[in-house]
Amino acid sequence: IVTRSFMNSGCNHKAVEKGWRALQNLAKTDDGRSYLNELFHLEEKSRLASQDDHKFLAAFIREVFESMAMVNYPYPTEFLAPLPGWPVKEACKFLKNVPQSDEEAAKQLYEVNYM
Repeated sequence: IVTRSFMNSGCNHKAVEKGWRALQNLAKTDDGRSYLNELFHLEEKSRLASQDDHKFLAAFIREVFESMAMVNYPYPTEFLAPLPGWPVKEACKFLKNVPQSDEEAAKQLYEVNYM
């Protein structure tokens, strides 16, 4: 249901897939983990320190996607966080184009999470 909500609202499936892969790819290197830590403004206790830590960040992002789909109303809401009307459609503005790099793909996910 979540995937369908995002695809029906204009998200590019390949852009979303590339975002998930980018988290995994970037977490493989120190530089990549540093990039993700800075991009997502992760606090010291939440920083990615190993390759497998990307799973925690991905789970957080997935929860945001799921929550957004759950409150995808045509009017602004503040149930879970302040969101505009049709938040999934708004999120898809960041996921229309297939990113050219892992960094760009991660940035798209960041934009969705902090819109």
